[in-house]
Amino acid sequence: MAYDKKKSQQVSIRIPHDLWRKIKAHYVAQGIKRLSKNAMIVMILDKWMIEQHPKERIGDGLVRLGKMTREQAENAYQIQKEKYNFTKRFGEIAVELMYINRATLDEYLGDA
Repeated sequence: MAYDKKKSQQVSIRIPHDLWRKIKAHYVAQGIKRLSKNAMIVMILDKWMIEQHPKERIGDGLVRLGKMTREQAENAYQIQKEKYNFTKRFGEIAVELMYINRATLDEYLGDA
């Protein structure tokens, strides 16, 4: 059981046994001998979220939200790679090309 502060109630979380053992072994190897069950659950969920949801590229996120087309994102990536050798940020290129405006970029980066 874990405590959900927002709902002020306990919630039941089912953790796959193999994942539970992996995480526990990882922290024991780092010298952490004892963890509370809640601390272990938080660490397991953090690790699972990272494994299941890798960081999204800005262009992919903007396409997913409908702020740019896939073609626009690919074009901006291509320019970023070929013209700037990745020295200029994707968002700056997309704004210069007028695919998005600065407010849209700032809003996306604030939510990311």
